[in-house]
Amino acid sequence: MKNMYKIGEVAKLMGLTPQAIRYYEKMGIISPIKSHDSGYRYYDVWDIHVLVRARVYREYGFSMSKTVDLISKYNSEDIVSCLSSEEENLQETIIWNLNLLQQLREMQQIINDAVSSIGKYYIQLRPAMYFLQTQNGYELLDNRLELYQDWVEKVPFVFPGGIYEKSVCENRGDELAFGLIVEERYSALLNIEKTEGIVYLPSRPCIHTSFKSGSQLLLSTKRLAPAIEFMNSRGLKLSGDAVSRVALMKRIGNEYLSWHQAWLPFEHEITRGQ
Repeated sequence: MKNMYKIGEVAKLMGLTPQAIRYYEKMGIISPIKSHDSGYRYYDVWDIHVLVRARVYREYGFSMSKTVDLISKYNSEDIVSCLSSEEENLQETIIWNLNLLQQLREMQQIINDAVSSIGKYYIQLRPAMYFLQTQNGYELLDNRLELYQDWVEKVPFVFPGGIYEKSVCENRGDELAFGLIVEERYSALLNIEKTEGIVYLPSRPCIHTSFKSGSQLLLSTKRLAPAIEFMNSRGLKLSGDAVSRVALMKRIGNEYLSWHQAWLPFEHEITRGQ
């Protein structure tokens, strides 16, 4: 048939599946001519232009059913209103993805730092963070599971991490408050603020290092002992709770391994006569 096209030709031209084209036909927004002799569907240029418009709406992010409404049901005011709402959604997506790109780049640096800083010590300003405790040691806190679930939805901006109380560090005890950590600079994006169960950790100068833990190397303040010994040898004193976050996790055979970044706040130790 002159100036008419089969469904396969139209599907290839539009970058759609034949099933999608049949759906638009079923919803009444295109009307192919059916050949009584061959049973083939034939589409004209009007059908093709409507499908182009449908492709536009789909690229904006509208669902298939919403696209059908935009083409066959809504008036111009409704269409503009829908486009305005989708503009807001798209803008939020762009902001999220820009932050995601930044975080992905940072993750590479975080991993490299955690691997290369084992046994090394630097003075570094710890970033301000929010901390949600979800474990006492290796035991989950039942009253934090709902918050835990909410924070897990915020990955990859969320890291597992721990707080090691100053007194426990000094006595090399095993007590550990473990949970999830988010840097303050992402808190607005993630709608996180200091509330019940969420602790704010302000930025402060620290000795920065890294260490490993695993299923055969349990996490405790003992992992921080070399850093504290280094501090003591330099006339520095632990001045607050230490903080760590998991930068990398791997499974090697049957063993789980984690690489942690750690920050230990310090002050210069004052001796008698000074």
